[in-house]
Amino acid sequence: MRYSEAADLLLNLGRSRERFNINPTADLLTALQNPHKEISIIQIAGTNGKGSTAKMTESVLREAGFDVGLYTSPHLSDFRERIQINGEWITEDGIINFTDHLQNYLKSNTTVSLSFFEATTALACWYFAREQVDIAILEVGLGGKHDATSVVDPIASGITSVSLEHTDLLGNSIEEIARDQAHVAPSDGPLVTAASGQALNVITEVTDNVVTVGEEKCSKYYDEPDVRVRYNGRDGINRKITLQAKDWKVSTKLSLLGRYQAQNAGVAAVLAQQVANISNRDLERGLRTAHWPGRFEIIGQDPLVILDGAHNPGACESVARSLEEFQFDSLYIIFGAMKDKDHYEMISALPCADQVITCQPESDHAERPSILRDVFVQAGIKNVSVEQTTEKALDQALRLANTEDCVIVIGSLHIVADVRQGRIDTLASKENHDE
Repeated sequence: MRYSEAADLLLNLGRSRERFNINPTADLLTALQNPHKEISIIQIAGTNGKGSTAKMTESVLREAGFDVGLYTSPHLSDFRERIQINGEWITEDGIINFTDHLQNYLKSNTTVSLSFFEATTALACWYFAREQVDIAILEVGLGGKHDATSVVDPIASGITSVSLEHTDLLGNSIEEIARDQAHVAPSDGPLVTAASGQALNVITEVTDNVVTVGEEKCSKYYDEPDVRVRYNGRDGINRKITLQAKDWKVSTKLSLLGRYQAQNAGVAAVLAQQVANISNRDLERGLRTAHWPGRFEIIGQDPLVILDGAHNPGACESVARSLEEFQFDSLYIIFGAMKDKDHYEMISALPCADQVITCQPESDHAERPSILRDVFVQAGIKNVSVEQTTEKALDQALRLANTEDCVIVIGSLHIVADVRQGRIDTLASKENHDE
């Protein structure tokens, strides 16, 4: 089997939102001799920020000398991004070998139906065990209790934030979603979380062993967080933060932009320290060197061009707060989102723009830009135009923007992937021309 055939086999498995439980993944892993039981695993849930937190945790542990597996989703440009060891993507041979096992399993179990995420979760566990990583970090796909990654028994786990998303599966309230996510708590250790308010109250009803991370009072049950996060402003494009617990304190800079990343760093710091003896130097350097594309990523300066994969109201609100730290004249928003998102609430959370351009990212699940335009108009935004592709939308925004303006591409990681791939293609074309 060639790699392209193996990748297509996985990608064609599709989604399975109507079935939401861990059994298909558990059954496949059993057939693979339970590789997930051979490795130490950190599991990270949350509505927003779990990918960034997973990356920062990985960076700290690598800095401390560990071989670390990292499983995240979605990918931006290549399927193999989802599964990494020490920053290196899974090999093509690794995917081919796994899909050989998968094909044999499906032939022997003709009534079995696996989704893409279920199969790739099993692939990640199998590959990490085969390569004998010291620690593997799994980012939850959806919720917590019934997610495919919850087939594992983690040695440490965290919840970054809780807000409304996927209400058809997780529940219609913050409390229901928090309860679902809280089931990632490890069986014999504390659950680390930056959740606050009623979400934290519910989490403590599910598990009473909790380490809280935050900037201020967390909830009625917690006057002060166990790990206090202090955001110290910008240093160029980096962010200065201080993390302080009862018996340790570290100050560092984050290359991951956005004020919200300070709390994610706090969760990552605690998770890393739960599984290993981490020095302050390794903690500071690991947080500082972590890089996660597509999350408040600056790709241009004149004008300021920012990419952010925010795809729900909570994430859009966080981006809006982060934008307040930048000075610019006019704001241009390029917006593309998936059909199943709460477009009105996302748009309402964004800052007021001088010009909005809606477009359709490269995805079968992307909403039509004309529909998104109508939602912006409904939200009171008048200057809205439509382009069919992300490339055309970005071209239009850059023609309109002056050097002192800001252009932000937002609404989905798919639209971010379109822009990043376009930049790669442009650079490759330029290099070929120069040759």
